[in-house]
Amino acid sequence: MPSATVTARTRPSMRVRHQVALGLGSDLSEVGRARREVRECLVAWRQDEAADSVLLVLSELVGNALRHAPSSITELTVTTGSDEVLLEVRDGSRKPPAMNPHPDPYGETGRGLALVDVLARDWGWMPHADGTKTTWAVLPATAVTDFVPALLPVCRARRSLPERLVPAAQALAPAAAGEPEHVERDLRCVLQAHTAGAHHAYVMHLDGRDTGSVWGRWDRDDGPPGPVVLPDCGAPAPDPLDEACCQYAGHPGGHCYQLTDPWHP
Repeated sequence: MPSATVTARTRPSMRVRHQVALGLGSDLSEVGRARREVRECLVAWRQDEAADSVLLVLSELVGNALRHAPSSITELTVTTGSDEVLLEVRDGSRKPPAMNPHPDPYGETGRGLALVDVLARDWGWMPHADGTKTTWAVLPATAVTDFVPALLPVCRARRSLPERLVPAAQALAPAAAGEPEHVERDLRCVLQAHTAGAHHAYVMHLDGRDTGSVWGRWDRDDGPPGPVVLPDCGAPAPDPLDEACCQYAGHPGGHCYQLTDPWHP
C-alpha cells in the first residue's frame, strides 16, 4: 500500500505559557536525550500529566527527522499553552512526511505517523524558504487515556541467549536458598512502537528491595545479546487495567500492559 503524502499547512497559533528549544545532533541516540530534557521541562511546568503522549509523539517526529535528514541540523521546539502542547521539529529535508494508511501491525517501522495521527489533536508540516521544513503536532495538555493496542504491537525481534552467557545472567541474580533461577534463553524483544535504539528481551527476574530484571540487549538486528540489569518501569496502566508496565524504566515507545503475552508466541 503506497504512503499518502500529507498536505502542507501552517501550524495553528497559540498563546505561549512556556517554551524550550533544543538543537539536536545527527545520531538517533538524540531521541533519548530529547525525551529526557522535555520530560524535565513538563514536570517543571506542572504539565507532566501529558508527558507519556507528548514524549511518544516527540520520539516519532524527531526519529523521522534524524532518519530522513541525517546530515542536516535538527531543531526541536516545545511550547505549552493553557490546555495544549505544541511540538515542532525542523530539519533540512524538503521531502514532505508521508503516512502509511495501513501499516504492518507486526512491523517495527512504518507506524510512526499513524501513531501521531491518533495521539495528536492536530498535526501537519510546513515548508520554509531556506529549503527546510517543520513538522508539528498539537496535543492536549492532559493525559490521553484512550489505549490503542492495534498501533502498539510488540516488536518480538528474536535472539537466542548463548549458553556462555547463562552463568553471567545467573550471577546477576544469585539464587535464593540454593534454588537455580530460571533463565529465559529464547529471547523476544518486548518493546512497543520502538523505531530506534536497542532491542530488549526479558531474561530473568530480580528479587529484593529494588525491583528490576535482567534483560538481553542487542543494538543491531544481527548483533549478539548481552545481559544488563534494568529497573522495572512500573508506570500504572489506565483504567480498567489494574497492573503496571511490564517493560524496563526509561524504555522507548509505548507502555506494555500485557495486552499480549510478551514472553511467549
